[in-house]
Amino acid sequence: MKGLWFLVALWIALPLHALAVQANTPEAALEEIATADKPEIIARHLPEPVRKRIEELPHQARLQVLQKLLELKSSEFNGCTVRRVAGSSAWEIVDQNGKTQGKVKLVDTFISGLDSMLPLEFSGPGGPQMFIVTMHLEGDDWRIADFGPWEKSGPELRRLVHQPSEMERNDAAAKSTLERVERAVRNYAAQHPDNGYPRTLRPLTLTPPNIQKEFQRFFLPMLETAFADDPAVANGYEFRYLLTLPGNGPNSFGAFEITAAPVEYGKTGSIHYLTDDSGVIHCTKEERPATQDDDDAACSDEE
Repeated sequence: MKGLWFLVALWIALPLHALAVQANTPEAALEEIATADKPEIIARHLPEPVRKRIEELPHQARLQVLQKLLELKSSEFNGCTVRRVAGSSAWEIVDQNGKTQGKVKLVDTFISGLDSMLPLEFSGPGGPQMFIVTMHLEGDDWRIADFGPWEKSGPELRRLVHQPSEMERNDAAAKSTLERVERAVRNYAAQHPDNGYPRTLRPLTLTPPNIQKEFQRFFLPMLETAFADDPAVANGYEFRYLLTLPGNGPNSFGAFEITAAPVEYGKTGSIHYLTDDSGVIHCTKEERPATQDDDDAACSDEE
């Protein structure tokens, strides 16, 4: 945690209008840490594993640790204060003798889902440096995830600031849709154990029969009407369902396969998917249908 308090001290200098944001924003969380006079406020924004370890301590030990947080914060300010540079969006760090030790500028704030990244540019005696604060939203609290030089974070930061293309969004939507169709097929078999898995997806797109009109809104079809067609087309992908083995009673629902393929490979999508009654998803980024020899890890974002 060394160096964290020196960083968040910057937010003490922010004018009130700059902090007129919701309390659950990353910027407001850092400002709350910097101005906190109660240790529990600081603890609320610590990484979840650290917070949990503090909560698990005996009562007296927990109080001592919380008090140490305030002492640590105070000591790591090193007597420095922060003030805005006139006519600038930057802040300067001033020591007890009034000497400027450097300037810091908040470059931007990136938020992607539950994660955020705040790049900071520090200009000091050693030359300019870029630092990153990453935070993770848990409940209503943004928690410090990491702090360090830009180079430290590598692919994790690139994913955070990456804006997916339409094709990438289609790829992700196709996998989600495939999982949704697979669940619908299983639910249908559970509701019709004597029949097992359906021969086509069409029954899953219909409102159950014999339901009075005023109650039909409570019994929506499992799938939208597009899946009455073979193939069904959604978000640049074609979805095909095949009953590979008919069911023969409540103890055997049969077997099925579902595939998802780009309507136009390389333009509307870049991944071929396959799943079956095992629930395992197979995929490939090659221009061919996926097989059971393909591993879902081949299409992971971790590449």
